[in-house]
Amino acid sequence: MTAYFYYISGQLYNYLNSKIYRVADHGPDDLFFVIINGSIFISFLTIFLHFFTSLNVTLNSIIFILIITLGLINYKKNFNKKIIIKLSCLSLASLLFIIFSNINRPDAALYHLPYISYLNEHKIIPGISNIHFRFGHTSILQYLSAINFNFLFGINGISLPTSILALAIIFYFLNRILKICKEKQSNLEFFYILFILVFIFFKMIRYSEYGNDNITHLLYFLLISLCLSPHYNKNIFLITSLATYIFLNKNTHVLVLTIPLFFFLKNKFFNQKKIFFQNIISFHSLMLSFWIIKNIFISGCLIYPINITCFEKYDWTENIEKIKNIQISSEAWSKGLPENTKEISEEQFIKKFNWLKAWSKKHLKYILNIIIPYILTLFLIIYLVGRKNKKKISLSAEFYSLLLINAIFTLIFFLEFPLFRYGSSYLISLIVLLIIFFAKKLTSDEKISLSKKFIFIFIIIFTIKQFERIKNRFNETYINKPWPNIFSLSDVSMVEKIKIFEEKKLKIFIAEDVCAYTMPICTNYKPEKLVIEKKFDYYIIKAK
Repeated sequence: MTAYFYYISGQLYNYLNSKIYRVADHGPDDLFFVIINGSIFISFLTIFLHFFTSLNVTLNSIIFILIITLGLINYKKNFNKKIIIKLSCLSLASLLFIIFSNINRPDAALYHLPYISYLNEHKIIPGISNIHFRFGHTSILQYLSAINFNFLFGINGISLPTSILALAIIFYFLNRILKICKEKQSNLEFFYILFILVFIFFKMIRYSEYGNDNITHLLYFLLISLCLSPHYNKNIFLITSLATYIFLNKNTHVLVLTIPLFFFLKNKFFNQKKIFFQNIISFHSLMLSFWIIKNIFISGCLIYPINITCFEKYDWTENIEKIKNIQISSEAWSKGLPENTKEISEEQFIKKFNWLKAWSKKHLKYILNIIIPYILTLFLIIYLVGRKNKKKISLSAEFYSLLLINAIFTLIFFLEFPLFRYGSSYLISLIVLLIIFFAKKLTSDEKISLSKKFIFIFIIIFTIKQFERIKNRFNETYINKPWPNIFSLSDVSMVEKIKIFEEKKLKIFIAEDVCAYTMPICTNYKPEKLVIEKKFDYYIIKAK
């Protein structure tokens, strides 16, 4: 039912864009892409609503019923046999993906789930990052999850959006490959998607691997595929919308906002008033604006914890020096601080490649263990696809631009936050584009039959992996079985919490290890002395 909900939301999103902004082209005419648009629209709605109300079960259920009802009103258009079959397949795959799975550990229990519970219980609280610094840089995915707590699925509904969105992107890729094969085309988009699918089914087919990072990477792969497509790479509205959503999923992907800017300047859209208006005053621009305002409210910063974006004038802003230390510490950990054996401060560790030796001990080996087998697999595919072909694939201007952009992104990723899960989509996209560039034989009549075989193999691997997990965990006993255990990292015991503050409707608890999902606001960091005020029916948390 959640898949139907996002599908109708996507139809509504496209309709409103066509009526308000006169956008004629919403992107690929594909059911799974409509679901992706639906996720964007619902995310925008949740950010807006949270300024005024909690995302509680009653509100969420009303929104769910209203949108499903809108779809039923136009039943013949929205629910023909083909649509129902595709949505049912997605729903079934999503169920298979989730049942007997773990949550993303430890991040989900550390701050994803506690933040979702805060969204379900309270409207926006200025200074909420003062009780848990990671609340300052959560993802829009937490908002999308929070609104799925409804009467139909109960609290377990919050686990569904990640699965639906991830599989919608993967299904879109599979569908796109088959469509290009049917049209007997041979283009850059085809080979990029094919090679990316290899990585997805090699590294991204377990629900427990899906935190904020993997969804962001899938969306980035989707963006690059659209930029390589001759059908969509001039649709600046589509590219900007998706790039904005990627940034809102992960602040470390702020670089992605330069991609629509590049295409905007390259195609000289600034001379076209209609296109300029569509992008400056649009749903994604409003969503970005609300997100930045939300960031200021919860942390006092435009992008937390980048200290130069923070405003000391707000009562709820943390001490700037403390924010700076959090920024330095985050960078140091991503550069392998736990593996460091030298007596050196975090600030000195991240400078002048002092971190390189420590980082190489663990993170470089981890990256090489992934990309070396992946690259070898791609060369095998190239051999199979192009062994009888003597022609080269035509490389477009957009291809060279994206090759350069991803090379720059990968370099910045390596210099600033070289943790694989932070920048893997940059690195993998660069590898794929480089292999396409250097490959000699990429167009062949064999690609159609071989690609279908690859897709069949991918689906078999996905299914086997899910049933293997289900078999292994079927007889285990754990909390919330067969759904993911969103309440604890322990299979048998709930999180123990101690109340540290209570004032009417606001309660704050502290847990020794992690909080997971718990309705009263919870932190596993002992906050400094808090000053909590209430103005205009809003709680404000200040750190003193």
